[in-house]
Amino acid sequence: MTPEKREQYMKLKEAENKTIDCAICYDSVNIRDTYTFDSCFHRFCRDCLKGYIQVEINEGNIQRKGKTFGLKCPGNTCSNILAPHDIKNVVDKATYDRYDSMLRDLAIENMSDVSWCPTPGCGNALIQDSHTIPLLVCYTCKHTWCAKCNVPWHFESTCQSYQAWLEKLRSEKKLKEKKELENDEAYKRWIKQYTKPCPKCSSPIDKNGGCNHMTCRNCGYHFCWICLKHFDGYSHFGRSSCAMFS
Repeated sequence: MTPEKREQYMKLKEAENKTIDCAICYDSVNIRDTYTFDSCFHRFCRDCLKGYIQVEINEGNIQRKGKTFGLKCPGNTCSNILAPHDIKNVVDKATYDRYDSMLRDLAIENMSDVSWCPTPGCGNALIQDSHTIPLLVCYTCKHTWCAKCNVPWHFESTCQSYQAWLEKLRSEKKLKEKKELENDEAYKRWIKQYTKPCPKCSSPIDKNGGCNHMTCRNCGYHFCWICLKHFDGYSHFGRSSCAMFS
């Protein structure tokens, strides 16, 4: 072995045995088990980086610096955004693919000429052409909608007239709901004033004539209209202060 090669070999062996303190877990780890980011040259142990990146992705902690989106370096005073290839070199393929998808979605969301398909479960993004009508057609689910209103395409109707029509529908719906509520309240007042609850099933019972022996149509229970006790025969009226007719 030549002196030059021996020197290179010794440097490699020395580097293999060198340890550093990880700034995340504060343990001393072999330099071979660490990773250095290209953007800021900060070095951490791979296990810590893998855990850090997975947590940040799971919690959606994507940062923005200028026009760049990404994860921030875990260094306490570092604000650098990690390069995509650094993430890819640390985590597994499934985690990186998820991260890459998140970056793509964020980039698309920040584009002023992009609309998302409103069909539940579709999620495709389409670029609007400002020189044509605002009609968008999803190439996956074939849904059509207006890019300006973000509602189903209103054929032969301007956005202004369509929105006015929607507002009219909303007003009519509110009026209908108000009337239904008023009718419901009136029904509740009638129930309270003219009926009594069945002692067994609590169904409202109204009396429109006859004697005070009542039979619930819901559960078949027999009871006295006056005292609401179980009716065991017409002798009830003789044993109690309840009148047969009232």
